[in-house]
Amino acid sequence: MRALSVWPHYAALIASGHKTIEGRNWQTDYRGPLAIHSTKTWGPGGFAEVRRFLLEGCDEEMWEALCHAQGPERPAMCGERGDDLEEFVDRDAFAREAIIAVATVTECVEVSELRLRKGRRRDSIGRRRSVYSEQAPFCAFDVLAYGLVLEDVRRLPVPVPCTGRQGRPWELPELVQAGIDEQLAAIA
Repeated sequence: MRALSVWPHYAALIASGHKTIEGRNWQTDYRGPLAIHSTKTWGPGGFAEVRRFLLEGCDEEMWEALCHAQGPERPAMCGERGDDLEEFVDRDAFAREAIIAVATVTECVEVSELRLRKGRRRDSIGRRRSVYSEQAPFCAFDVLAYGLVLEDVRRLPVPVPCTGRQGRPWELPELVQAGIDEQLAAIA
């Protein structure tokens, strides 16, 4: 199975089923299962940028999704939204340097095409929003050219430790693959 390394907060949103498009600057013909690897690092802005995203750009639904994506063994991040929210945004609440989910890549589309596709959510007057507008908080579409469409996401009950690789999807080591297969069989 191939894997893709994704920053921890985005990996958690994929594992929750909230982030269904993973933006990239490259196109791929690959279709099939893809292990979602939560990276060791937080991205260019570090954890401060992640914290800002969670505190300012994360609505109630996303917050709940992130809490559930981390699983019952990681409750530190989950709390009531409100003035005391900052104490719940904890860098240790995220599984890092591990495979946390498996998804299926069904297609790779140009970002411009996502503006035309209808999404799952509706706006305030009942119209279905575009996939682009649904996924914009999770993707830097202004600087990315393509989106991997992720479906059939299955969160692993226990993250499988694994050192990742930057860039394009990479092949999982056999022992990591065995750990994933065991968990997927148990939740099937």
